[in-house]
Amino acid sequence: MKKLVITGLISTLSALLIVGCTGTPKSHDSNNMSGDMKTAEYTPIENELTLKQIHKKIVAAGKANGWKITEFKTNTLLAEKFSDEGAVSTTIHFSKDFFHLDPKNSELNAIIEKSFNEKSEH
Repeated sequence: MKKLVITGLISTLSALLIVGCTGTPKSHDSNNMSGDMKTAEYTPIENELTLKQIHKKIVAAGKANGWKITEFKTNTLLAEKFSDEGAVSTTIHFSKDFFHLDPKNSELNAIIEKSFNEKSEH
């Protein structure tokens, strides 16, 4: 009986130790550009557009340059471009303050950034 109690106690402590050492993933708050977000390549958006207008500008810029843009979430788009060499895809995350491509794509990043630097017709 004594061995059974000791084995149960060791098992319980081991399980608690394993669960307690498991980290939780960090989330990225779109309103907070600190910590990991400083090291990632987040491009700031400096304008007074609504989230819907930003969404529309990103879609229009991508499509005008041969990218297939697919709606994924309110603030996330999937971008794909097909060529003879193969296909390239990236995820575009955006907020009112910034956008981010994952994985990074310099071509698409420049296209989107240029669209925000052009005079808005709104």
